[in-house]
Amino acid sequence: MSNNNNTNSNEVREQGLQHYYNIIVDNLFPFSLIAIVAIVVSVVYAVSSINIYKSTTVLKVSKPSGNILNSPLMPEFQDFGSDRFIANEIEVLKSYKVREIASTALKDSFNALNQIDSFKVLVHTPSKLTNDKPKLLEVDEIASLLSTNVTIEQKRGLDIVEISSQSPSPFEAALITNLYAQAYKTLNLEINRNQLTLVKAFLLDQKNEKLAQLNSAEDILKIFQEKGGIIALDDQAKELITQLSKFEADQNLAKMELAISEKTLKQYKEELRNQDPQLTAYLENFSSEEYLKSLQTELAKLEVNRDIALSSSKDKNNDNQTIKEYDAKIKELRNKLKSKVEGVKASIFASSPEEVKLITKNVIEEEIKSQGYAIKVKNLDAIVKTYDAKFNQLPKS
Repeated sequence: MSNNNNTNSNEVREQGLQHYYNIIVDNLFPFSLIAIVAIVVSVVYAVSSINIYKSTTVLKVSKPSGNILNSPLMPEFQDFGSDRFIANEIEVLKSYKVREIASTALKDSFNALNQIDSFKVLVHTPSKLTNDKPKLLEVDEIASLLSTNVTIEQKRGLDIVEISSQSPSPFEAALITNLYAQAYKTLNLEINRNQLTLVKAFLLDQKNEKLAQLNSAEDILKIFQEKGGIIALDDQAKELITQLSKFEADQNLAKMELAISEKTLKQYKEELRNQDPQLTAYLENFSSEEYLKSLQTELAKLEVNRDIALSSSKDKNNDNQTIKEYDAKIKELRNKLKSKVEGVKASIFASSPEEVKLITKNVIEEEIKSQGYAIKVKNLDAIVKTYDAKFNQLPKS
């Protein structure tokens, strides 16, 4: 029975193969024609198609350790949140500002090299019916082109960002990626230099101010000692001086951060004003909203009061009930502030072009930071004046 089934199966298979063979033989000319046409089309496409070259460069993006005064002692253990930082830097790389810098550099390179044949993507090719020569696109046209021609991706698990570009010209592809990476470095260096300049100027002012105060104090002490006086400081007075020194340090740091933030905000606003003046006016109205100001004022007040409680508390582990209550209220206000800002971002981003979204985000966030620093400086000024008054009342014998 099994042998009969195998025989029938073999006969059916042979009949099927014979059937296909007969079809090919009967239609040999159409099959041959189709095969020849397919081969010819493949050869013509392979010969006539333009080669596309891809160039890739890499950037190592590291999260900054912080400002000069509060940078951590061991930055290698401060990698938390680096993914978010790299995501922000990728958005900076995609921003119009970086593309504009790269476009200007590409145009300068084109004019310096004078090799029109080495450029394919960045040139405007005129119609064959005219005698016009190919010419480089304008800066704004190149910037728009780079938004689609350049791809920016993070390598998984690494602090590495890949910048890639494609072009029929390998020279052009390499030039685009290299100048694009250089444009990001240029912008980053400019921002860091501005911050460093502000920090140096602030520290120089502080040095001169403290030197004048020290000279004045030494003169007063000298005169007092010449009269036979002795300054007596008990434990309470020493604690008062320690707290005053701490709040003065906090005040100076807040002033420095405010100066840096105001400078950065001014640059962001200028860039946004050039792209969308109406949006700039809208954001200024938003930043002056009373509800927003009240949230920031209350938040800064709570933070200063918490610092006062910490400085006067014997519990250095932050586990007393008063400090816990301050932390809970601060967290609640920060969530309200974040919710308000995110709502404004969502409404603006829904109707804004891609090139202004990043700069708008930067303006909003820097405006919030700047206002927060200003309120903090004001509150710390009041605290320092209070401690100064107490210091001037110290007994002398």
